[in-house]
Amino acid sequence: MNVNLRHIPEEIIVHTGPCDKPCRNINVFFADYIKNTVSREINPLWNENAIEAIIYAVTTCVLYKINTKWYRNKGYDFDITLWHEDDMLYEPDKEIYLNVGIMADELFDNYISIDGDFPELITCSDSDFEKYKEFAVKSAEKGMKPIDILKEYFGEDIEITDKTVHDNDIFDGCAFPLKHGDIGENVRIVQENLNFLSRDFPAVPSIMPVEKFFTKSTEISVRCFQKNFYLHETGEVDKSTWYKIRKYYFDASRLYGYINKARNISAKKMSEVTSGEILSALNVIEYFNPYIEIEMLRGYDKDKLSKNISEFQKYYKLGITGEINEITFEKMVRLLNIITENIPVRYFDNRAGSFSGRSLIIGDTGNEVIRLQSYMRVISKNIPQIKFGDITGVYDKATENAVKKYQKLYGLPSNGITGAITWRGIAELYNYFSAGTCNQ
Repeated sequence: MNVNLRHIPEEIIVHTGPCDKPCRNINVFFADYIKNTVSREINPLWNENAIEAIIYAVTTCVLYKINTKWYRNKGYDFDITLWHEDDMLYEPDKEIYLNVGIMADELFDNYISIDGDFPELITCSDSDFEKYKEFAVKSAEKGMKPIDILKEYFGEDIEITDKTVHDNDIFDGCAFPLKHGDIGENVRIVQENLNFLSRDFPAVPSIMPVEKFFTKSTEISVRCFQKNFYLHETGEVDKSTWYKIRKYYFDASRLYGYINKARNISAKKMSEVTSGEILSALNVIEYFNPYIEIEMLRGYDKDKLSKNISEFQKYYKLGITGEINEITFEKMVRLLNIITENIPVRYFDNRAGSFSGRSLIIGDTGNEVIRLQSYMRVISKNIPQIKFGDITGVYDKATENAVKKYQKLYGLPSNGITGAITWRGIAELYNYFSAGTCNQ
């Protein structure tokens, strides 16, 4: 059966046991899954040609199951398992060999194909894969290259398909590498993500201003990120650099959102707390205590949330009801208070809100104007060219002039109107300056 490969997933859902057992699901970045499973399958001292040939085979096997919806077509809500009798052995939190990590960063979206199609060549059973690994190791010792190992084992019509070259839809059409002088939305995404990460990783310098132009400061920040995350120090964003930036950004930004939503619980009565706040609170607790069998939830699901509450109650011996009661609520609040006392202050900064959909012009009033003026006040204390005084709640001449100056400095039409693009840029500057490292 041939399957045309549509996309490389950023994340996959892994079932933490045999497919027919009611175990929890975990979200795992695809490249991290490949690194982990390959590290379980190989000896790190093997010839690198053998390891590379094994990475291709593991990736092909996993992508085949994902793209044929092997488990989802059977009614399951996950993509693959970590159970060695059904799939490759995956062990969360186990050691990833450094050479495997570096190689997988380069190869995670390369797979075995026949004329661009995706063949069913390898099962995930132990016996079949052990035979292939033994062949790969012996062949590499004889000097064979990875592609020659694959052709010898599977047939001469085998090719290695590089998703980045083969298709244009990887990561929403991002063309690699992104480099100095490039312009586009993906450049802005890289800059925003690196700025966010620079707060937790001080060795990665911030980029100012954030714009769609790959500046020299962007190159320096990229190079520092690569140096600290075992990537080739090129200053260019290749697919492996993009993937790792996105991984750490998603982890940090999701945690940020969950913490800010969960912390509202402490100031409320149990009857006032929403399901979304409970979901976020359990996500935060799971992040800091992975021994609780809680599934990280990206969105509200009544049954899964009830199951998570039950797992929380089971772990802390509170009496399993699947619903929030006073004892469960009090325990949750105590844990959140301990967690929030021991994490960076920046997770509690007041982040700028998103654009409301209504452009602001001179004469407008209301909460949106107050928010804009509060952002401009912080910005004006850090960028001397932008002058701003009191927060009045009225979009007056002073507000219009401050917005015009911002627009001029950042290459936007200087009309004094705060539309979506202007709002987003001002919000990004405010978030940067309010992170605790600048004047406020």
